[in-house]
Amino acid sequence: MTQDKYMIGDIEVAMRKANPLSEAEYPIPELNNHSVVYKKGSVIEKGYMPLPVDIERIQDIAIPLRDGTTVYGDLYRKQGEDPVPVILVYTMYSKQGGNFNKNFTVCNTGFPKNQVSGLQCFESPDPAYWCQYGYAICIVDQRGIDHSGGNLVFMGKQAGEDVYDVIEFLAEQDFCSGKVTMMGNSQLAMIQWTAAEAKPPHLAAIAPFEGLRDEYRDCVCRGGIPNTVFHDTDIIAYLYGNNQFEDVSTMLKKYPLMNEYWDDKIAKLSDITIPAYVVASWTHSIHTKNSINGFRELGSTDKWLRIHNTHEWGDLDTKENADDLRKFFDHFLKGIDNGWEKTPHVRYAVLDFNAATDVFRSSDTYPAVQTDTKMLYLDASNGTMSQECPKQTSAAQ
Repeated sequence: MTQDKYMIGDIEVAMRKANPLSEAEYPIPELNNHSVVYKKGSVIEKGYMPLPVDIERIQDIAIPLRDGTTVYGDLYRKQGEDPVPVILVYTMYSKQGGNFNKNFTVCNTGFPKNQVSGLQCFESPDPAYWCQYGYAICIVDQRGIDHSGGNLVFMGKQAGEDVYDVIEFLAEQDFCSGKVTMMGNSQLAMIQWTAAEAKPPHLAAIAPFEGLRDEYRDCVCRGGIPNTVFHDTDIIAYLYGNNQFEDVSTMLKKYPLMNEYWDDKIAKLSDITIPAYVVASWTHSIHTKNSINGFRELGSTDKWLRIHNTHEWGDLDTKENADDLRKFFDHFLKGIDNGWEKTPHVRYAVLDFNAATDVFRSSDTYPAVQTDTKMLYLDASNGTMSQECPKQTSAAQ
């Protein structure tokens, strides 16, 4: 990939100028490679929980990519810790500063502020939790975001190669045990499909929490109807960089039908064989279908699916869910014999809002073998849905 031209096969990809860092409502910090220690018991901001251990943050680690581009990451680890597995969070939402980290924290959804530390970034795990249990977290601004070099690209082979390079760099550092995993929600989950398809040797597992994998069918052209409002207004408008962004909206206008450009953005999940902990919900307007189908299509035999009935951001930071995921990571990244393999491969919430406690069921497959599938028909004449096919054709306005 060059600075001026990005090609997918014979297709030249349209680019647009990045939103400059100076326009960020909440400033993006200047590059400053240094280390800072947050002492045990300290509070990042009023209302957040005290830190459970001394946490060192190494800021702005320079990470080289194969084409000479440099991206930057912040590493969080327990101070003085021996080499540990690293959880990679590869983000376009800024590792520090920026709109998403300030305006869309998990606590804005009603999640209790005293259950997180305030060190966490948008849609990513809380370093305070993971550092106390023998993991490090590295949050990396992807290509073209903030001070990371190059032009921002969305998914596809280029993104997969970038993450491959980041993972292999981290695995060689003295703070890493040689095992790297990935974790994150939404966009931070989507990139995991692409990264795992690239097969970096030191990627030991993935944990995508609600992440689509088909940009065309599930984001900008759902149901064959072009609609880039979410992509342009809710995402791109709040990303910042020094160079250019891939212009997906212009590409949709130019190539409204599936072609090599759009196919490049669809990870081939049958090629992924590493362990995976996949999370979905029943109600997400964007991610539900591909999270569940992603689990089904994964080539790995070591794969687990949990379908919840709560909000995506709070689910990520709920302690019982973090404890469950840690058991998975401990087994596959630390080799701990903790009985994880006995965990049902599918656990799914029942949408019974009157249930006081147990809303989860389990199965070895999805769909669950006990599922009773029924065909339902829409009747536009009276706005109903039933098991009987309407006798007459009707339309609704």
